[in-house]
Amino acid sequence: LQDVTVPNFNMFVANDGTVAYSCRATCSISCSLKLVNYPMDHQHCYIRVLSYAHVAEQVSMQWFTRDPIRHNHEIGLPEFQITEVSDTYCNGTYRYALTDKSHKIGNFSCLMANIFLSRSIGYNLVQSYIPTGLIVMISWVSFWIDRRAVPARVTLSFTTLVSLTTLGNGLRFGLPQVSYAKAIDLWYGACMMFVFCALLEFALINSYMRRSEKFDHISKTFANSPRYRSLMEKLANDPATKAFSNGKIGNGQQKTLNKYGKEFNQNGHSNGRGEDKPIMYR
Repeated sequence: LQDVTVPNFNMFVANDGTVAYSCRATCSISCSLKLVNYPMDHQHCYIRVLSYAHVAEQVSMQWFTRDPIRHNHEIGLPEFQITEVSDTYCNGTYRYALTDKSHKIGNFSCLMANIFLSRSIGYNLVQSYIPTGLIVMISWVSFWIDRRAVPARVTLSFTTLVSLTTLGNGLRFGLPQVSYAKAIDLWYGACMMFVFCALLEFALINSYMRRSEKFDHISKTFANSPRYRSLMEKLANDPATKAFSNGKIGNGQQKTLNKYGKEFNQNGHSNGRGEDKPIMYR
């Protein structure tokens, strides 16, 4: 209750005997927030006023019929906007204690003021969404860098990944610790997945590129081998090869092709002329 400089109350007695008493009180009221949709969440806070000692037959609370709840529109909150203020009743049956072993149930008159809040997204848009979105776009720049420039692409991918992790940890540090995932957590998870996929894409491309270069080297080595050239000449002049190319092949032609295949697969053995050498690769 306000008592500066004197107790702030007012008592009025009407001609018909009605006694009106009012006082000014300042209350600090907590509100349970649901942060599932943070930072695009809407909160519902309420204030209940009821008698603790008197039941509804003794004390009946009612709202004024005209402007029961008034608030100063010039006073706002840093993060929220007051979207709606409404009044309602919360009359009901409540259980209260008489002694430590005795309880009683009674009907109580109750007033409830509802305050609906909407969070302003401007701060989070500038501090969270835009920076993380730009970091993801920067990670996509690696797609236009030459795949042979390994240091440049790896450095860019790891730098964006570390920057995104640092930014996310710094912004989540000031948020209340809850047991469920918030909307901002899902956003950071999606951004982290895009950056990680960009890094994984380069790893796969580099692996396939090295494998392709290895097989190109093997094919060039075989193409320059004297045994390979001599075998191709034999296959070109053999009737079995012509029959195979026309889709007609018999048992005799199949045996001839198997003989050439065994001869070609004998890596590390000479054909008698000392022209063949084993082909080593990893």
